[in-house]
Amino acid sequence: MIKQFTQGNPATEDDLFISLGSMVLSKDVHDKMGKPVNSRTGDIWWIVYDRQGARMGFAQARGQAAGLNVRYLYANGLAAKTELTQEILKYAKASSCGRVFSQHPANFPTTNITA
Repeated sequence: MIKQFTQGNPATEDDLFISLGSMVLSKDVHDKMGKPVNSRTGDIWWIVYDRQGARMGFAQARGQAAGLNVRYLYANGLAAKTELTQEILKYAKASSCGRVFSQHPANFPTTNITA
């Protein structure tokens, strides 16, 4: 299961940060991603859970003139990473983003979105 949030939405802001929990603050997670996590209002977040409701990872993206920039993608296992990736691409297509990219292409290669 995946929950999607837009940072800065007063109706879901508390739920976003409660859902992210300690995972987003963890030094181990930052070390695995190669940098600490930061964000700002308007960023899109996805949080993936397993069938038992355990948090398995997160992704964060920011809309830019060049397309959708996937800034962070952290997942415990291939299934969680695949689910996050599919959800990001679905969002990009629905939002008419022509391109999805990352400054960390090993985590998310540049993808051109077609109709």
